[in-house]
Amino acid sequence: MFIGLTPESESANDDSRKFLTATGVTWPNAYGAGKTLEQFKAEYFPSVWVIGRDGKVVWNRDSGQSIEEAIAAALKAKG
Repeated sequence: MFIGLTPESESANDDSRKFLTATGVTWPNAYGAGKTLEQFKAEYFPSVWVIGRDGKVVWNRDSGQSIEEAIAAALKAKG
């Protein structure tokens, strides 16, 4: 499952929806996720992570493997 997060508040929701529509993003997106993004140490946007069934980050752009490999490994892992 793909999920988008933004630190912006609900007041920016209309602008966010317009952006998502214009860019063709169809997966679920949530606003007000500043604390969650801080825990993931998001330093720039967009940031991408693969999170395993256990809730731990198993891949980010600094990882040595491809995102496809990380997704396949995460799906095989027991959670």
